[in-house]
Amino acid sequence: MSAFRYLQHLSLNFDIHSFIACLCSIIFDRMSKNGKKYLEATTKHLNEYGEAGLRTLALAYRKLEEQEFSAWNNEFQKAKASVGAERDSMLERVSDMMEKELILVGATAVEDKLQKGVGIVFLYSRYFFSSTNIQPS
Repeated sequence: MSAFRYLQHLSLNFDIHSFIACLCSIIFDRMSKNGKKYLEATTKHLNEYGEAGLRTLALAYRKLEEQEFSAWNNEFQKAKASVGAERDSMLERVSDMMEKELILVGATAVEDKLQKGVGIVFLYSRYFFSSTNIQPS
């Protein structure tokens, strides 16, 4: 959601775009009819990345009109400021408003491995927190 906060600060002289990076199944289900230009190539790449054991994300965007963004941002600010059990569902609803009619850009992949020595840091951290009254947040 940090990208949405950034959009608030754009000048009226710029086009406003919502950029989304998430699981391919979510983006593929929410694409516009015009947004499927790279679907075949992206699907091929995602399959190759997955077979190589990489963690994948699909990337898409949507152009917004100033009025549409302002209306959405008002709803987002209300949801973000809400307190209580319904906050998460409000944020989900507002996010869903933005994540539709997307235009696919492509995909990315990263290797999902710990760096050498990271495991020992976790071990020392667990020992430290278990030997003190400090609770990690």
